[in-house]
Amino acid sequence: MIDNAKNTTTATKRSSKLIFGHGLDWWNGATLIALFFAAASAAAVVLTQYATIRIQTQEANEANLHIASLQKEAADAHLEQERLKATLAWRTLTPGKVSILSTILARHPGAVNVWYVIGDPESAFLAAQYCRVLAEAKWRVSSAAASFTGIAFGITVTDGDTADGQVLMDALHKAVILVSPGPLPPPVFTSGENKINDSPILMIGSKRPAIFP
Repeated sequence: MIDNAKNTTTATKRSSKLIFGHGLDWWNGATLIALFFAAASAAAVVLTQYATIRIQTQEANEANLHIASLQKEAADAHLEQERLKATLAWRTLTPGKVSILSTILARHPGAVNVWYVIGDPESAFLAAQYCRVLAEAKWRVSSAAASFTGIAFGITVTDGDTADGQVLMDALHKAVILVSPGPLPPPVFTSGENKINDSPILMIGSKRPAIFP
């Protein structure tokens, strides 16, 4: 009985101890509440991280779509730029083509009439280049501007079956210059040097319109 009384007294004293004015039972309850709020905070952190990741992903996707749109606009602008360059750029004989033409034409000098389209400076500019190459290869050249009942496009060679015409056609083909064997639209008149009879005509027609997909 005495021992039981002592144990009861000791337990009473232990339970009566206070920290900050609160006993053991209160602190146990406070611990449970703190654990609950800690769990809630952890859940809130997970939720906020999930929402942040979702928003960042959506913003990244929108940014990628915007970048793709800008890239398409840039590609369209580049295509339009190339379209304008191809449409406006004048034709020229590159050094490589000049070298091939000069080598072949110089082997068999002949005579040729070089015509270009009246009122077309681009056609006249290219014709002048051909005249210079032919003259340097010791060919006899007659240059004239011509007007036609139709439209003369590209490069055409008439009388390509003659000796001079065959040499000219061979030189053009080996220089990878697209050429038509003729015929030309009926000419209305020509203005320039007198035509060399029985000689082929190298017609430098107007530039064809650029064609894009």
